[in-house]
Amino acid sequence: MSRDEFLIAHWTPYPQPLASYWGAKEWSFGKVAQNIAQNKGGALRLVGLSSVFEISSQQMRDPVLGVSIPVEWLCEGDSVAYQHTTAAVFLLSPNLHLQEFAQNRPFALAATEPWQKFLEVVRLYFVGEGFRYWHTPNLLVSPGIDAHIDFFTAKGTRTHQTYFLPTSPEFALKKALASGETKVFEIKSCFRDDDKSPTHSPEFLMLEWYRAYADKWALFEDFLNLVRFVSKEMEVPLPSSFLPSQISISDLFLQKINFPLQPNTTRNELQELLEKHKLHWSPSDDWDDLFFRLYIEFIESSLGDVGPQAIFNFPMSQGSLARATNDGWADRFEIYWQGLELANAYQEQNDPKQMEKRYQTEIEKRTRANKKPHPRDPHFLAKMQEGLPPCAGIALGLDRLWMVLNNLSSIQSLRQ
Repeated sequence: MSRDEFLIAHWTPYPQPLASYWGAKEWSFGKVAQNIAQNKGGALRLVGLSSVFEISSQQMRDPVLGVSIPVEWLCEGDSVAYQHTTAAVFLLSPNLHLQEFAQNRPFALAATEPWQKFLEVVRLYFVGEGFRYWHTPNLLVSPGIDAHIDFFTAKGTRTHQTYFLPTSPEFALKKALASGETKVFEIKSCFRDDDKSPTHSPEFLMLEWYRAYADKWALFEDFLNLVRFVSKEMEVPLPSSFLPSQISISDLFLQKINFPLQPNTTRNELQELLEKHKLHWSPSDDWDDLFFRLYIEFIESSLGDVGPQAIFNFPMSQGSLARATNDGWADRFEIYWQGLELANAYQEQNDPKQMEKRYQTEIEKRTRANKKPHPRDPHFLAKMQEGLPPCAGIALGLDRLWMVLNNLSSIQSLRQ
């Protein structure tokens, strides 16, 4: 007899337990996370529970739930009632997509539990380090500042008011610092108008945290300590490649392309370098377009291959709201691991006049690219006038960190 034949012949379709069943100690309810065959009998584990429940090999009857289901016909994803006294399992709602369920194991209910625990552990780490969790709004008057980031809008059906979905909680967290907070963080759903790919999703989870009166490298230590904490708490061994390192953009260009990149390197010099390596370029390309053709072709894929690697001192044209170093670089770093960009950190610009200039620069970049400029957030700019303390901030993609720690090939496994 097959599972389908058993359900047709014996199963009471979608039984509803009585109210007295729900709170009774002899009953447990839940989704099947694992069906463990043991000789003629068996055992099961429910989603969210670590206990293994022995299953009786004898069929039992219940006046409301009908006949118990044999262990061989139980499947992951079935919703069941387990009777502790008789060790019988009664099927409440069958998983009707068994083939899809099995093929898409990363999306299965049983696999969501570690992801949820991962988020709890991340939050626990920062609370334990004295950071204050800061809840920020989802409907914004501005999606941010970075010219290369495209955004989503939300429009009211009654008021017709248009808002922007967050591309990051940066502005709101900096407002908190300007109000006197010194260590803040948030885990937030963010939205960017990107095409789906194995490493990109229009919706993703951002972990962003800030330290007032701190150097940016304290954030790299935070990241490393967070990874170690997650590994310990979740009993997930760190990948064999866990040798943290730091290297500047200029050193990478020297190592990989034998080119001495400097803050004053000209567009013509980059153009000549592309031609030397027989790489395509267009007369309409700006300095950053040429830079990234070289960066992606020769450098990015090998970054972080032996462990988390902080790439620092980016060109000032890619500085966004980072301060400038004394020698003309943007005072920021990105963390790569196994060729994947995980995080972006700044020694934050806190001069309101410089912020205004950066805002205008990014607006002009989008205008030149025939894109709608990002609207200003007047409250953010006004708040900066109150005095943003010297600080460092970092944004970390939690979906991507989860991919690296679990050796997953696609970010889409968490967006089903």
